[in-house]
Amino acid sequence: MKRIVFFVYIFLICSISTFAQSQGFSLKGKVRDNVTKLPLKNVSISVDGTLSGTISDSTGAFSLYIPVNAIRLQFSILGYEKKFIKISPESTAELVIELTKKITDLNEVTINAPAVEIIHKHKRYNVLDYEFYGDNILLITYVDLDKAKLVLINQNSDTLGIKRIPSEPNRLFKDCLGNIHVVCHDSIYQAYYNENKLQLLTSKSIGDFEKILLPCVAQDSSNFYLETKAGTHMVNDFFKSVKSNSYIVNYTSINKKSRQRLNFAMIVDEKTINQQAEEKSRQDYKVQLAKKYKYRYNRWAENLFVETLVFTEVYAPLYNINNSIYIFDCINNNIQCYDKLCQLKKTIPIDFHKNLQFTREMQIDPKTLKAFAVFESNGISELKEINLNTGRVNASCKIPFVFVNHIKVYDNYIYFIRKGKEYDETRYLSRLKMN
Repeated sequence: MKRIVFFVYIFLICSISTFAQSQGFSLKGKVRDNVTKLPLKNVSISVDGTLSGTISDSTGAFSLYIPVNAIRLQFSILGYEKKFIKISPESTAELVIELTKKITDLNEVTINAPAVEIIHKHKRYNVLDYEFYGDNILLITYVDLDKAKLVLINQNSDTLGIKRIPSEPNRLFKDCLGNIHVVCHDSIYQAYYNENKLQLLTSKSIGDFEKILLPCVAQDSSNFYLETKAGTHMVNDFFKSVKSNSYIVNYTSINKKSRQRLNFAMIVDEKTINQQAEEKSRQDYKVQLAKKYKYRYNRWAENLFVETLVFTEVYAPLYNINNSIYIFDCINNNIQCYDKLCQLKKTIPIDFHKNLQFTREMQIDPKTLKAFAVFESNGISELKEINLNTGRVNASCKIPFVFVNHIKVYDNYIYFIRKGKEYDETRYLSRLKMN
């Protein structure tokens, strides 16, 4: 995907239209999976033969300006078949585009690995998301999302509790205190299990969730640890404004007794800052050329592609591992280890993140306290254990299915959601024992 984005970027910066465009028209629509009907975000939508383009948002929605001479749109995202549709100025109705998973998504591959155990599978109910509740597993299951249920099971797949979710859920979120919340479109519900009964506590607003729960990424006996991102700005396309990726991450500790705050780490992506300045100068120059030679230059679309796809989000996650704070700083190529006083104890060099197959995802096993980096190649996910003393890869384990998602690690098992074979589109939870 990174290579595709790179070539799209090169195409955008090197291509200047030589023909004047008089008028165009606007187009709106949504993109979704043709089987699950769930929205697809970050789908690349481009207008063949022009500089116009955009990406779908978290609800699958998109809007863009269509030059008058455009003939068709292209829709593409990793793991799905590309789709082309013809367009014309008469295409005023909101489009609903359904993308099809690639055939290889449904086929198993042969890899020497231990047997995969099915933790939760039902011929009717899909698993949307899951999280560990102590040694038990909390799942969101659904036939229709507006009738989704919260289900608690143990490691033997026995059902401990079931609760109907009041509104359509998006995902589960575990906060820094270990509480699990059901994140819906308009509210947040905390899951609670007591006296053999699964409950949903009073809902919180999305605003409270984003201000209070989301920034707290870890805790220890002394402090809470908060993450704040900076460097974002609004990117305007023809119809809307989108926030760009951030290029600064700040980490702050809050002492549990004194409530004293301490800013102890800041990661700055200097390379992106310099590239943004160069990109602005280049776009200003192209605007001047467009005025001089009287042709249309769609700066909105080009800027949207560059700011949201080429300039990626700074990645430097923080974790509490065995009462020490570790920051996996993929900008400065090191792991920073801090004590409870937020004093830097050691810095370990790393280079695993430079592999293009790295998905910018880390997993920490809360039982064994091992750290894993997630990689993907040709749809196959592989977890590589990162030695916290040397920064090198200790061992790795591949998942013998293609395009699995929601990968987590718990007690030397890799958990993941996958679909069945051939025409079985049911999403169910499985696990794989690591060697």
